[in-house]
Amino acid sequence: MGRIAGALALDAYRSLVELDQTFAARVAERGEAERLLRVALELRLDEEAAVVLLGPHQSGKTTLALELAARRDALYLDLESEQDRARLAEPELYLVDHLDRLVIVDEIHRAPGLFPVLRGPLARAALHRLTG
Repeated sequence: MGRIAGALALDAYRSLVELDQTFAARVAERGEAERLLRVALELRLDEEAAVVLLGPHQSGKTTLALELAARRDALYLDLESEQDRARLAEPELYLVDHLDRLVIVDEIHRAPGLFPVLRGPLARAALHRLTG
């Protein structure tokens, strides 16, 4: 290989190494951001009766909720499921029966009438947290 070709190959290799390091740093930052989000969510759930996860479509909200549900022995309701919507036919009764557990309601935007109904059970859950 000639001197010029060798120098070009070395420059290309250096560029790939720099690109790879930049990519690795971005991956590490993302992993750290995801870990911090999980920690913040866990802390907030320890303090509040309700926490809302907002984000764009396909951003990992459901995945995060399912991971959390597994770690906390939570009840997971997906309002895209007819069976789960049926469980919330009388939402106040259902939620009051589960004050001792974390209840995750995914795709809650599919039942906008649920928001006003949640106020009572959430207030009771907050009281339950304070009094045990």
